[in-house]
Amino acid sequence: RFVYGVARISEVRKDGSMWQASAVMTVRCVDLATGIILYSAEKTSIAVGTDEASARRAAMTQVARDVVAKDMMANLP
Repeated sequence: RFVYGVARISEVRKDGSMWQASAVMTVRCVDLATGIILYSAEKTSIAVGTDEASARRAAMTQVARDVVAKDMMANLP
């Protein structure tokens, strides 16, 4: 199997004294022996931080670990 994808920050904004960031991740998993796509998804996550950098980091971590990884583990054959 080969897993590949891309993640990006889609939006960052200041909300009062905190920063809010949105991350989008697109991921695919391909069976190398057959070429069949076993998993394909686009997931979004929103995170809050005390500054812009921490909000961006938290959004990327959350979308990768908490959203995509859990969904992929639950749905891959």
